[in-house]
Amino acid sequence: MPERALRAALVRSVVLAFPWVVPRLALSSLAPSKCWQMRQFAVSAGVTVADGYCAGPNACVWMYLNFPFRGLAIGANHSQAHVAIDTISSRRYNLRCCPPGNPSFKTFASIKQTILMNQPCGISNSFDPESRASLFLGDCLDFLQTIPDESIQLVVTSPPYNIGKEYEETLDIENYVEQQRSVIDECVRVLRPTGSICWQVGNYVTNGEIIPLDVFLYPAFKKHSLQMRNRIIWHFGHGLHCSNRFSGRYETINWFTKTDRYTFDLDQVRVPQKYPGKKHSRGPKKGEYSGNPKGKNPSDVWDIPNVKSGHVEKTDHPCQFPISLVQRLILSMSKKGEIVLDPFMGVGSAPAAAVLNGRKGVGAELVEPYHKRAVERVQMALQGTLPFRDDKPIFVPTEGMSVARNPWIKHEEEE
Repeated sequence: MPERALRAALVRSVVLAFPWVVPRLALSSLAPSKCWQMRQFAVSAGVTVADGYCAGPNACVWMYLNFPFRGLAIGANHSQAHVAIDTISSRRYNLRCCPPGNPSFKTFASIKQTILMNQPCGISNSFDPESRASLFLGDCLDFLQTIPDESIQLVVTSPPYNIGKEYEETLDIENYVEQQRSVIDECVRVLRPTGSICWQVGNYVTNGEIIPLDVFLYPAFKKHSLQMRNRIIWHFGHGLHCSNRFSGRYETINWFTKTDRYTFDLDQVRVPQKYPGKKHSRGPKKGEYSGNPKGKNPSDVWDIPNVKSGHVEKTDHPCQFPISLVQRLILSMSKKGEIVLDPFMGVGSAPAAAVLNGRKGVGAELVEPYHKRAVERVQMALQGTLPFRDDKPIFVPTEGMSVARNPWIKHEEEE
């Protein structure tokens, strides 16, 4: 095979194997002839190409303006390309530089390592179904209006609870429900027929009275004839201690589907059985193992730690989603390559969980520091360096551990 054809075949194999890495390629070089050579290889692999024949930073900025979030600066002058990146530092994560030198297949061969290991791309700040993630800074209603009908497979979110956090304005319950209804209306519009909505909420407390938000929001979903499949109880062991009522240690995840043709893959989220070695004691299956070898249904009561001080996922957000909680919903209600939406994404736990599991994560956040942290966490998820707690049983301290010993009880060895 001629060298030119071999190079083209290799480029094609890279693009087909990692389509999210090079969805669109922008070429820039001080030497147009070298750019043309690379362009031929890219076109032969079916990659859309844009040529920018101006020098250094100008070319890089041109690519950023014309191909945001998907640009690869391939040129002979690497230092000048970095000047351009600094020029648009507020979007630094959108523009990537490949190694300098004569454009050849070496540059293409380095794309996987450069992007996946060092400089992950694929993050857009507006809705883009081709990007690995779309993280919008602004009002979620503005973002939702840019999403086409029936394009989202799963909506999973934890909206503000109307309890006066820094990112919300405390409203009377009627106005709060109306505000939520407008977001729910848009989420239903963008949801696919096979899709699901998971609305995770807690309680609104006013004058010492508990108001269960999911009860007030239920009519907003039934208005669209959605069907509730589960009201999942999320139980966690830590939180505020109450003195005039029992301490709150649960919230709910309300799972609705648009039709009866919804996606649900139980095998993806099975958990270890209590008695995996149990056998049938009678009947035609007597002596055979009675449980499913893949594990059991996790039921509708989930014991997953919330993100508090000391948790591996803890950021500066006061009400953070644990990734393992979102992950169960993503794995069971969507397939790889499909889009997961969180209209109130906070620091990006939902889109991060989506990209960790081969989905596309999209979301909106109104508070700029939280949006910035979400971008950082999704970048780490794309790189495979994001710290998170696996979906595993909660740790139970043994009697021999000092923290498990009651200091007010005299133990036998002390007598």
